[in-house]
Amino acid sequence: MIYFAIRILALIGVTIGICPAYAGQPPDQPRQASSPTPSAVAAAPVVAAPSPDVLKRAKLAGYRVKKLRDGTTAFCKQESHVGTRFSTNSCIDENQLEELLLRAQSQRDSMNNRVGTQSNTK
Repeated sequence: MIYFAIRILALIGVTIGICPAYAGQPPDQPRQASSPTPSAVAAAPVVAAPSPDVLKRAKLAGYRVKKLRDGTTAFCKQESHVGTRFSTNSCIDENQLEELLLRAQSQRDSMNNRVGTQSNTK
């Protein structure tokens, strides 16, 4: 019974401590209007579509192309983790995809360079 009461008190204390972090904007910043001004709508950046080369490399890496509502493109891949039968859908943007593909190519190159080399460990 005492253990249960301690857990409840700890949960309440953590909740009270975390809530101010999620409270919203600090009071020193002015709040913006809920509807955007016409100049803000017109100044929205135009998102360019990914190049055909990026789309091809993403497909070869197992990613599916997904268009988001704001006009951006996301690359999604369904992955199953070791030890579970549940799969997760992870999505990344074009910059993250480029970085991932460059890192994978770098790892392949380093493995190809290691194969066949001899080390002098005497």
